[in-house]
Amino acid sequence: MFTGVYAFAAVVLLSASAQQPSVLSPSTTFTVSPLDLGQIVAITPLGNLNPLGGHVLPTDHIYVDYGGKTNISVFAPGSGSVFAIREQIHGGAKIEVRVDKNVSYY
Repeated sequence: MFTGVYAFAAVVLLSASAQQPSVLSPSTTFTVSPLDLGQIVAITPLGNLNPLGGHVLPTDHIYVDYGGKTNISVFAPGSGSVFAIREQIHGGAKIEVRVDKNVSYY
């Protein structure tokens, strides 16, 4: 369990060539919510524009708002291996997970 984690998720497709789009494999399927559904207050959708919040271009991720509660459980929504835990400027951490050589999420 991580505490103080600002939960958000993104699937990042890594492609060897910009000419070849990445293809999601069955191993990319998310099977659970990163937070207990009862803990979620709101979800900010993919492509959010919020110039006051620093997003002048559409975001490549979603935000799952849990209302700032502490000591809540955070779950990996799918398979993969943690390859980075990055402390964030405003507190919390971003946990990055690699599914395979083409796909990672955080």
